[in-house]
Amino acid sequence: MIKLRFDRWKTNHLTSYDLLSIHLIPTVIVFLTLMIIIGLSWRTAVRDVQKSQSETVFQRSIFVETTVKQRLNQYDNILRAGVGIFNGSFSVSRDEWRRFIGSLEINERFPGLLGVGFIEFISPSDLDGYENRIRNEGFSNFNISPREPTRDLYSSITYIEPFNSLNQPTLGYDLYSDPVRRAAMEKARDSGRVSLTDLVQLLQDKDNDLKHGFVLFHPVYKINMPLDSIEQRRAAIIGYIYTPFRAEELFGTIFDSNDPNFSFEIYDSTSDKNEFRLFSQNSSDVAENHKLVTRNEVTLFDQLWMFQYSAKDTIVPRTLRERPASVAYGGTIFSLIVAAGVYFLLQKRTKALSHKEERKLQRAKDDMLSLASHQLRTPATGVKQYVGMLLEGFVGEMNDEQRDILSRAYESNERQLRIINEFLYMAKADADRIVVSLQTFDLAELTRDILDGMRTEIADAGHSLKFIFPKTRILVKADPHSARMIIENLISNAIKYTPARGKITVKLKKMAYKCLLSVTDNGVGIERSEQKRLFRQFSRIPNELTKQTTGSGIGLYLAQYLARLNGGEITVISIPNKGSTFTAIFNRKNVRKVTENTKN
Repeated sequence: MIKLRFDRWKTNHLTSYDLLSIHLIPTVIVFLTLMIIIGLSWRTAVRDVQKSQSETVFQRSIFVETTVKQRLNQYDNILRAGVGIFNGSFSVSRDEWRRFIGSLEINERFPGLLGVGFIEFISPSDLDGYENRIRNEGFSNFNISPREPTRDLYSSITYIEPFNSLNQPTLGYDLYSDPVRRAAMEKARDSGRVSLTDLVQLLQDKDNDLKHGFVLFHPVYKINMPLDSIEQRRAAIIGYIYTPFRAEELFGTIFDSNDPNFSFEIYDSTSDKNEFRLFSQNSSDVAENHKLVTRNEVTLFDQLWMFQYSAKDTIVPRTLRERPASVAYGGTIFSLIVAAGVYFLLQKRTKALSHKEERKLQRAKDDMLSLASHQLRTPATGVKQYVGMLLEGFVGEMNDEQRDILSRAYESNERQLRIINEFLYMAKADADRIVVSLQTFDLAELTRDILDGMRTEIADAGHSLKFIFPKTRILVKADPHSARMIIENLISNAIKYTPARGKITVKLKKMAYKCLLSVTDNGVGIERSEQKRLFRQFSRIPNELTKQTTGSGIGLYLAQYLARLNGGEITVISIPNKGSTFTAIFNRKNVRKVTENTKN
């Protein structure tokens, strides 16, 4: 592309757009190449940060889940030890149970555990005997609760240690009567393993409405009874070793660190609703600015818990976090510096050549202007006069065939003169030597005069013409000669690029400070991507009618130049195969003052 632009420079002239491209294209290529490298480096840096963040969150999640599992396994071991006490003796007294639990030091070693107890199953026929037995141990007001409604099987908390003020009211309570606890008890009975309840309100927390508690059950079977099948285990069950604990106290004692960049929450469900939340650490602080959220589902004693982890991007060191930005900013600045160096180097390299070629081009234009004025225009004007005299009958009458040939010659000469005049105006325009004389005139009258002169051309092309003018005069402030060239060019293009029997509409619209003259056709139309080429020198848009019409490719260029020179503009709206509308805008800014002064 650059070579072609230099070739065109030598043969014709180089536009400012071409000159900018010569400098810009290599600069953009260098800049984009560097930016691609920077982009890849930035992406790698971002991935390193994300990988480090994910690995940090993963390691911490492993620690949290492992710690929870270890603590619950410790609770399981306590229950198993209690089962061992019952398996080693046909009868365990209350005092023996107290000494056993006291030796475990659960308050010091296992914070969160409210106690460890023994639950005993009782048949309805043995209820009275069981209650009397416990009363004889010193609990004169002992009763199993709830006693109603009547059930096929009862359970009762027989032992609970430490037997403090928090645990004393639970003595004799039938946990088997509660559906949630019963489900866990039956699961433990049938499996022979420890079982964990869903989230429940502990008996110890009835007065404070706390619901974030759990109960662990381990089955106790009759000694020397077969336990191979579910039926055998159901027949051999006598009770449970159990422990209640509060989730908040349990997890709070395990995780006492306070990292402002990391938080986690534990839910007794796959839902993250508050009603299922067991524990939360730093969630309110981190959640507002968290960037990383990870959820893990963990099964503990057949219960599904969800661990949700949140972390800020600051969980990794600052130097690592700032690396992508450093790569992006530093790389962009470096790329801009290198690209700017390339641009200015190319600009300096071509500046001298540009000035030289411009001087040569200007001399060639001046020579062409002189040639067009003296060598081309003068003979063509003479031919026009002589042919016109023949057509007027100055040398006698002619037959129809002779008149037709001369008319064609006259029209060809007219086209040649128009092309000569366009080149002449283009040369003057490029040299900024066109001077306009702004006058106030009736644009509607000028347009009618132009249409009258072009009716034959429109009729020969088989087109129909429609014009829409206001009833009042349309005064504009412009150069009449420039306005004529603009209008003739727009109508001529509509004639050329509209298939036979087309429709051409010329419309004038008066606005407050502007006047719009639009020429609409139903011709071949112009692709949107091609419309920017319309007003360039020597530019002809290829279409099905281009080869059938003649043209220099500078008509619209001159029309736009003259429109702007008169303070206006030419706009275009076009749809391929539907047609085009070219609108010339004329200035009426000073018309009101002119007309008022005229009236005065």
